Amino acid sequence: MKTNLLFRVTMLLCIGLIFSSKMLAQSDNVGLNGPAAINGWIQYGPVMMIQDKTNLTKYTFNGYLSVGQLKFSTNVDWNPCWGPTIDGTTMPSTGYTGSLAAADNKFNIQTAGNYSITIDLTALTVIIVPMAETIPIKVNRLFIIGSATANGWNLATAPELTKTTGNAWEYTYTGSLLSTGSFKFSTSKGDFGQRFYVKTSDVLMNLGGADVQWSVPSTGNYKVTVNTNTLAISIATNTATSVSTANQEYPSLLSNVVSDELKVENSSNLNYHIFNVAGASVLSGNSENGIIPVSTLNKGIYLLKAENKTFKFVKN
Repeated sequence: MKTNLLFRVTMLLCIGLIFSSKMLAQSDNVGLNGPAAINGWIQYGPVMMIQDKTNLTKYTFNGYLSVGQLKFSTNVDWNPCWGPTIDGTTMPSTGYTGSLAAADNKFNIQTAGNYSITIDLTALTVIIVPMAETIPIKVNRLFIIGSATANGWNLATAPELTKTTGNAWEYTYTGSLLSTGSFKFSTSKGDFGQRFYVKTSDVLMNLGGADVQWSVPSTGNYKVTVNTNTLAISIATNTATSVSTANQEYPSLLSNVVSDELKVENSSNLNYHIFNVAGASVLSGNSENGIIPVSTLNKGIYLLKAENKTFKFVKN
């Protein structure tokens, strides 16, 4: 009798796990939780991972981990959450491969750096591999939220920015914005207690600072480009054109470390503005043959805004 009862209970638990796994696979909401991730311990706001399109219970994250604890959870709640089979398992700088448990267990990250993380919530496995890239990659996904967007302050339906191929830090939003509202950027879709990318100036942002937001001068279609490394932001009107730009070469800096002049490739004459790290305009004008004189600037880090693109450079 006891054996039959135990069998039934076991079967019900297995069915429940299978059902919850299938339910989870239908929602793209798994992320990194704990001090090793940028949002710390936050119940509904882990830094979101990328769901595999063919295996819906497989998730990846290529980015930065600080020293501290880490587990995987959802934007829905602490339950379910996943960690190592033994609580407090140390994740060395050389990486880690092992099993996951559907329990409140945590990894201890010993060495800060960029790591490639893959978890499979069906096989309950985790692979963490150090990355060669040394510049911190804080997030893999960004969302735009605010009263200037069509979805307002609803985190669950916030539009996701498009990540630039080959650039781990650049993201773009293309769509309508309302002049009557404002916006900022989230790293999660579950909790307002998370750290947001907010406004420092018209051309700079910061992570987790005072809740200052951007606005646009008139309602319309815009292209917003942000960079989580340089913290640069560009907000430009997105006007439809009949001219094909498929093969158009866009402006780029020949070098971002200069002494007397900036050389802008793929552009002969362009209107430019240069800002210091505080967001104040320090130089503006029109280039001649793609040359921008900067000898009058003090040594330091600056942002160049030209043709709706923002570049970071160092003046020696």
